[in-house]
Amino acid sequence: MLNYIQITTRGPAPWGRGYQSAFNEAMRTGWRRAGRVWLHEGPRELHFQPSALYRYGYTPRTPAYEKKKYAKHGHKNPLMFSGTSFARSAAGTVRATATSARSQLRVTLNTPALNYIPKGGRINMREEITAQNPADLNLMAEGHALAFEVSLATAALEKVVKIKR
Repeated sequence: MLNYIQITTRGPAPWGRGYQSAFNEAMRTGWRRAGRVWLHEGPRELHFQPSALYRYGYTPRTPAYEKKKYAKHGHKNPLMFSGTSFARSAAGTVRATATSARSQLRVTLNTPALNYIPKGGRINMREEITAQNPADLNLMAEGHALAFEVSLATAALEKVVKIKR
C-alpha cells in the first residue's frame, strides 16, 4: 500500500467561466510545485531525522529497539531502519488535479514498510510520515503561490480573444 499526503481546496474560480481552464491549469501547476517542494526540498527529509521525534510528535520507540538499530545500522533516525524507506521515498510521485469545484494534491510514496504497524499497534508509521507542521505547510504554500501566480500571468498573456465582425 502507498502512503500519500492530500491537500484539497473547494470552490469556483473568482472570475467568469472564460478563465476557468486557465485557473485550473494554474492551480495544477501550483499544487505540483508544492508537492515537489515537500518531496525534494526539505520536509520529506526532515521526517527521517532525529529532530522529527519532536517536530512531528512521533511515538517514542522502545530503548531495546533503538539499541538494536544503533548496533546494526549506526543511527537512531526515526522511520528508518536500513534506509530503504528513505531511499524509496525520494522517488515519490506528485499528482495534482483541479476542476471548477475543487483542486487537490497527492504525493505518493512507494514505501510499503511505512504501512507496517508493529505488534500491539502502538506506532503508526503512515501517520508519522504524513504529519505536517506549520513550517512545512508555509514552505509548500509559498511554492504553490509563486507557481500559481506565474502560471496564471502567463496564461492571461497567451489568451486569445476572438472579436466578432
